[in-house]
Amino acid sequence: MAKAIIHTTIYDEDRLIKDAYVVFDHKIIETGPMTDFKDQDYEIIDGSDQILMPSFVCAHAHIYSTLSRGMSIPFSPLRFSGDPHSTLVAPRPEPRS
Repeated sequence: MAKAIIHTTIYDEDRLIKDAYVVFDHKIIETGPMTDFKDQDYEIIDGSDQILMPSFVCAHAHIYSTLSRGMSIPFSPLRFSGDPHSTLVAPRPEPRS
């Protein structure tokens, strides 16, 4: 039986669709704005206040890597100023001669 996630926000890197739906079984069958949704006896999942995104990227690992690149330990996000001359940023190594 196909399922439908309704009243969700879909973000697919190219567009943001608010109040949208997605119909899927083992694969995505259809997506669109709720104004186009026609219930065909789907198992309904309420996606209100949720964001639906493709899952082919492990976003938390990429965000962590971006935030931690070049920072010295110990790091406290509460003290990070974003200033490249901050003491929280590791110094660049000297070029080898």
